[in-house]
Amino acid sequence: MVCCYKGMNAKGGAAGVGKAVNQAVVISFSAIYIYNYLLNSLLLGAFPETATLR
Repeated sequence: MVCCYKGMNAKGGAAGVGKAVNQAVVISFSAIYIYNYLLNSLLLGAFPETATLR
């Protein structure tokens, strides 16, 4: 959704598209990292015995 929003609202020609792509990638990776951290914390909090599984 972030990439679609940034792509559809890019302004400033080719430089604006490049800037929008860079922003979309940074926001997407940050959101994935935060979501992964929160989900992992929630699951390990609910099921602490799974921390020893490998």
